[in-house]
Order: sequence, then C-alpha cells, then structure tokens
Amino acid sequence: MADDSPDANDIRETSAWGRTLSEAEQRADALVEEGWDATTVRAGHLAPVGPEVEGTDTVGLAFIVPSEEGEDFEALVTEGVTDYVVYAESAGGTRYLVVEVRNEDAADAVLLVGAFPRDAAAGLREHARSEGTLRAHVRALDETHYGTVEFDNPEIFFDD
Repeated sequence: MADDSPDANDIRETSAWGRTLSEAEQRADALVEEGWDATTVRAGHLAPVGPEVEGTDTVGLAFIVPSEEGEDFEALVTEGVTDYVVYAESAGGTRYLVVEVRNEDAADAVLLVGAFPRDAAAGLREHARSEGTLRAHVRALDETHYGTVEFDNPEIFFDD
C-alpha cells in the first residue's frame, strides 16, 4: 500500500507558519555559517499591545518566550543592538514574523519568531505610525522582562 501522506517538510513549506519557521531556521543557519552566534527564539505567544490597552506600560509587540531563550535576548540587548531585519508574511488573517535582531560588532543575533491576528493590531499599528517607531518587549510567562528593542521602521511589521 502506497503512503500518500505528505512529508513533514512538504507540510511545513505549504503553511504560512511552516514557511515562517523555515525562514527562521535558514536565516539562523546562514548566520552560523558566516561565523555568527545565532539563537532562534520561538514565542509561545505574541501580542500586539496598543495604547488602548488599559493598565499597560509596554505598548508594542509583546513576545512571551521560554526563560532560557529570553536570557539570550537579554544578553544581546545588553551588548547593544546595531541593526535588524524583519521577514513577514500575512495569511488567513494572521501576520507571521521573523525579527532578526543583531549586534554586528559581536556577531551575535537573536531571531524572534511569532504570529499575531492582524485585526488585533489596529491600535498598535496607528500608534507606531504616529510615533515613527515600534517597540518589541521580550518577557517570560512569569513576567520576567528580558529586554526591549525599538525599531525605526514600523511599517514593515504591518501590512495593509
């Protein structure tokens, strides 16, 4: 009997989330080949937090990550972020992101991977456009804050 089930790689390449994970893996592998220290951090949850959310002082993208991976991000932010690259795709009402945050002097990079519902980002999108910046906050589920990075080109995080 022939096995007609698709290969796991075929499934990965046909779904937006799968393509996002593949992009992160490929970018991390390419950086490592170039001599960089690259860590991929897959957010357990990514939320766009706009100024309309009561009781928050962390307007921006909130990445909830495992603590050991959050520490890698914290180390990078402490070294200093020199630049970033954003890979993004939208499909089925969801925005998928790979945010490559780098310190070129230290050859260190952290790739933040996550997805959020596009319709949940309207308030944050408008706020980021009016401010001209967007912040990403990385923390653990227990509220441990590992760092914040500011991006000067918020348009690339949103589509419309």
